[in-house]
Amino acid sequence: MESSGEQNIENKESLGRLVGKITIVRHGDTRYTGVYPDLTDPGVEQITAQAEILSSELDLDKEEVIFVSSPTPRTKGSMDIIKEKLGLIDKKTNVIRIIRGIDVKDMPKALEIINEVMSGGFDLTKIDRAYATEKRFEEMPDVWEAPSNVEKRSLRALEYAIRGLIKAKELTPNKEPHIIATSHFEIVDLLLAKVFGREPGDFPPGSRVDLVLFEDEQDDKKINMKITFRGETRKAIFNRDTRTIENI
Repeated sequence: MESSGEQNIENKESLGRLVGKITIVRHGDTRYTGVYPDLTDPGVEQITAQAEILSSELDLDKEEVIFVSSPTPRTKGSMDIIKEKLGLIDKKTNVIRIIRGIDVKDMPKALEIINEVMSGGFDLTKIDRAYATEKRFEEMPDVWEAPSNVEKRSLRALEYAIRGLIKAKELTPNKEPHIIATSHFEIVDLLLAKVFGREPGDFPPGSRVDLVLFEDEQDDKKINMKITFRGETRKAIFNRDTRTIENI
């Protein structure tokens, strides 16, 4: 697995003043039981592997780690594995609803469509890709939250994360703030599709994406970003006023 992306960054000074880092890990493989930790054995292995990599990368003398999880048992279970591996199991996890998964409004109808999508066995990749690409998921607000709304929510979450990093830097000026979050594919997928030009639905369980954020020296409403996924790093700009991703 790739590193946090810092070693891939060149000429950091040209991007502005460092705000902090965000590492987002999708929860491990699950069967959606709703019972903590809601991870299969492969799911535990996926998150344990990511936690081991994080443990080798983090410098806790220099970084102030902030743990953030969505409210679901599968993300909380994934977070606890990470915290235990980092030796920080007693550190608070901030449970943030805005990075939750899809809001389902009509579960029987949603399950009917999901079973139709899978048609041959449980397959998270098929579900993810269908949600990210098929129009019916956007056009059935009485069944579930539209992907376009999830995208807006994910961009609001990014703004709140930036505020949190700035505040953390004020409280611990001698350390670099680093948010480690466990969330869902919907929160990350559309960003990856835009920035990397990847096919939507390509953020499987246990995957990780890393952002390094800098304040733009010319425009304080813009955040320069280095985003790393699967060893590839791309630049993008987050406009805090419009909450949009620019200059991709």
